Amino acid sequence: NISSADKFEQELESLQKPKDYTVKFSFPLTSELSLPILEIKNVSFRYDKDSDFLFKNLDFGINMDDRICIVGTNGVGKSTLMNLIMSELQPTEGEIITNRHLRIGRFNQHFVDKLPTHLSAVEYIIQEFPNEKEGNIRSMLGKYGLSGNTHLIKMNDLSGGQKARVQLLLMSLNNPHIIF
Repeated sequence: NISSADKFEQELESLQKPKDYTVKFSFPLTSELSLPILEIKNVSFRYDKDSDFLFKNLDFGINMDDRICIVGTNGVGKSTLMNLIMSELQPTEGEIITNRHLRIGRFNQHFVDKLPTHLSAVEYIIQEFPNEKEGNIRSMLGKYGLSGNTHLIKMNDLSGGQKARVQLLLMSLNNPHIIF
């Protein structure tokens, strides 16, 4: 017979913060590409002829060893710049030159919402990479911090963080030269 004080103690223990843990993501080495990897030359952009330019005369390049952080307040054009670099938008003026062998990986918090909810992580990765063996996929998922009992659960029932790990693994399997 458990007293109400013991029940309260058990409930309190179950609400305590779980242990912190570390997950190390590793991405495979890629082949070196000849320059330019990605070059933005005199790029200006506005959405239509009646709007102001978000960018004028941008001129920079990105190489394989670069580590870049883009910060700014909402609405200043961070996502627009990414969309220009990813060729989802075209510059109003100037040009963006990419090496024809360049593979870009893009991780976005909203991409996890586009995962097929009716498939498990293993089923989806096999669908995208049919030459991968299930055991290898499960091993990789584990390295990305997704515990074994979640590998076969439909993605609809995974947490946002678990879906993000699936998305990171998928990006890694594409062996990108640049990650946004």
